[in-house]
Amino acid sequence: MKKLIKRNKKFLDYFIRLLLGAVFIYASYHKIIDPRSFSEVLSSYVLIPEFLVNMIAIVFPWFEIILGLFFIFGIFKKTIFYLIFFTLIIFIIMISVNLLAGIDFSCGCFSNEVKTTTENIFTLLRDFILLFLLIFHYHLNRKS
Repeated sequence: MKKLIKRNKKFLDYFIRLLLGAVFIYASYHKIIDPRSFSEVLSSYVLIPEFLVNMIAIVFPWFEIILGLFFIFGIFKKTIFYLIFFTLIIFIIMISVNLLAGIDFSCGCFSNEVKTTTENIFTLLRDFILLFLLIFHYHLNRKS
């Protein structure tokens, strides 16, 4: 397995960067075109202070695009890795808190539609998979 990974390191590196970067770019699209709906989604999260909701709704989608593009093109690699890592951790915490509270909610990830608990569990699973891919990417590129 190690030989296979080593032989395909460049492909795996680019594939993971392209996949994660595209996810972040795609996720920003509906938030940019409809910041009002995204701010309503953010208001439903009990963890975000109300006075920050509108600012986050306007700034965060652009932050996602920058993270996605910089990750794809390998710009500021270490900084972008950590920013994506902490962003995914925050997503996981926010989704988990709402799931534990038993709330049907929209995560605001790719649309503003309210999801069922089952759908949100899959969203949480997807975020864990993205986090795993990010950590795999880190280990693939670390200097040993």
